[in-house]
Amino acid sequence: MIYIEFDYEYSDMPFFDWTTNCFDGRFCEEDYSEKIVKLLNFMNRDNNVRAHFNIVYSSNNDYISVIPRITTTLSLRLNSKFKGFKTKDEMVYDLKKCGECIDNFLQSESDYYKLDFIVEALNKENDYKHYHFLRIFTILEMLLLNKKQKTHEIDNYINPIIKQIYNKDSDQATILLRQMRNKVGHGDFKGFTKKAYEFADIYMKNFQFDYSEYSRLNWILLHICCLLDDILKEVLNQKFNTDKYFQMTHA
Repeated sequence: MIYIEFDYEYSDMPFFDWTTNCFDGRFCEEDYSEKIVKLLNFMNRDNNVRAHFNIVYSSNNDYISVIPRITTTLSLRLNSKFKGFKTKDEMVYDLKKCGECIDNFLQSESDYYKLDFIVEALNKENDYKHYHFLRIFTILEMLLLNKKQKTHEIDNYINPIIKQIYNKDSDQATILLRQMRNKVGHGDFKGFTKKAYEFADIYMKNFQFDYSEYSRLNWILLHICCLLDDILKEVLNQKFNTDKYFQMTHA
């Protein structure tokens, strides 16, 4: 059970009254519960089995668009020879475990607002451009740095994660990512492009650029945004302590 004591003077009252679930939404807002599920699905590691939730019915979509999703999911389960689909009990178990992860993170009112910021920042975001880069880096700063720390101190936290990818060259990759964040954060897009090309010259030597699909800069942005996503996944899993709650996962 998630319980946070709020300062009512500054908090946004839930729908109806203060006894209402704080995750309840308004008529013109998306269901908050689905945003939470999207966050949990974002946190899944590609190299590890985690709880993944396939939203079949969504109150955020119109009735016509929901029907094909339901029928497609049902036909897949009926016609597929795959035997690894989770049972209802397994899915409920995983959902409860995810709730425990959220409870583990929510220790204060400030943590609630951080969670809300993360959920909204990651909701329906798939445009891997400058804004995505700055958005993800901002979340990393919020999670890893306190108010008295400088931006460059984030290197100490994300470099161990980057080192898993680039080994001995991780230090330079970490510095370049932070420098790109500073450039775009101050509107210096010429400086950002210079640093991005420098990153590509070092870490994307074997990358096949198809210029019929994207420009060179947009290929680089796509790559580094995916890299930042991977870093954020690791940080979120650490902050939510998912390894504690998902010691055993379903095959």
